[in-house]
Amino acid sequence: MISRISDHYIDTSDHKQYSRIVGGLAWPTLDKEGFMVVVGEEFLRDEAIDANPLHLLSEVKAKDLSIIGRLYGELTTTFFAGPWVGNPDEKFFMHHMRESIKGFSLIPAPHYNDPESAYHYKTLIYNLTDPQRKVLNLGDKSRLVRGFLNNLIPRDLPGKADEKPILAAMGYAVAQLSTFKRKETKSVSEHMESLNAGQRW
Repeated sequence: MISRISDHYIDTSDHKQYSRIVGGLAWPTLDKEGFMVVVGEEFLRDEAIDANPLHLLSEVKAKDLSIIGRLYGELTTTFFAGPWVGNPDEKFFMHHMRESIKGFSLIPAPHYNDPESAYHYKTLIYNLTDPQRKVLNLGDKSRLVRGFLNNLIPRDLPGKADEKPILAAMGYAVAQLSTFKRKETKSVSEHMESLNAGQRW
């Protein structure tokens, strides 16, 4: 369970603290279900990788717009997810969601309209999950994202990510966090020094 505390969030199940929690939403296609993910960025920087670790907090398939609408509300409330990022150019989908859900918002994800966005997102995710400097953690419960990435083959990469909703949703979320970085973050040791010195966080 995620709780909000001042300017950050804490997962009461494992006590991880997050500075930002974003949602990635990929629309359904003619032959594939839509997909939604929630990704959190840790509040403190990990000195070993010189980055704020990212965690996949939720992954879910959504076969139609009514399910997407319900999940949008549930995930936003449960995880304090926001902003939601994706492809806002799909006018029919956007109109339906705005008419159906009060306050629905989907902002453009970085590179969402790149004609080779599938390759861009795949490369970004693979770099972030590199065992030598693992920034993105999929977690033990991930089945859909992990399975998709494990089975991805080169011929799946050309073109836009829209046709691969799992890749698109994950790519949207991590691209948002990777592109728009926080200006300054403390490491764990710096945080402890601040606490020991009696400074406010």
